[in-house]
Amino acid sequence: MGYGFGFGTALRGLNAARLSMEIIGQNVANANTPGYTRQRVLLGSTLPTKEGARGFFIGTGVQVETVSRILDERLDARLRTQQGLTGSAEIDYRRMAEIEGILGEPGEGGLSGLFNEYFDSISKLRTDAGQRALRGGVVQAAQELTSGFNLLATRFSTLSSDGKLEIEGHIREVNTLAEQIADLNREIVTLEVGQHPANDLRDRRETAIRSLSALLDTQAIEKGNGSVDILAGG
Repeated sequence: MGYGFGFGTALRGLNAARLSMEIIGQNVANANTPGYTRQRVLLGSTLPTKEGARGFFIGTGVQVETVSRILDERLDARLRTQQGLTGSAEIDYRRMAEIEGILGEPGEGGLSGLFNEYFDSISKLRTDAGQRALRGGVVQAAQELTSGFNLLATRFSTLSSDGKLEIEGHIREVNTLAEQIADLNREIVTLEVGQHPANDLRDRRETAIRSLSALLDTQAIEKGNGSVDILAGG
């Protein structure tokens, strides 16, 4: 066994250390990149070689087994679920706030104020039903109440139309995200079949899945080949 054996072992060690430093630099450079998952190098010893006639086995150094992502899959699944619940709650809150703004309650500009004015005018008319001014006050209060109902109907119709447009926009976004996930599935499977880590593609797919979870109640199930099936609606 000559000096070349020792140089080969040292060279493998240097190559492994160089790749580890490159991955560390990649992690630092993407510290603020949305959706990026930190990576680490997994090292393993190379196969030993038999030395001379005595039959001793001597190690031949180190090699890079793979570059993996540092993540907790269960925590990611819980995060997607919570994002879906948060997204649903935000939509409900926004809709309720819009309805509250339309009704104007509580407040003087709402229906309750118009009803109070209408019934007050009737109460005044009971005191002197023959007085023309009081009868005119009842008519005016009734007209204002009717105008209030008509205004509410118009505003609710507008809210309904806006809601339909928003749903159509969400449907387009869901379809776009589903297409992205399908494309990334194909790319990931192609790479990993050849034993090449697809860490960056997996990050992009996870970002798309989280965006989809904010719009739909979804569950992601990863298959053995690395692709992910998305179940919508639980």
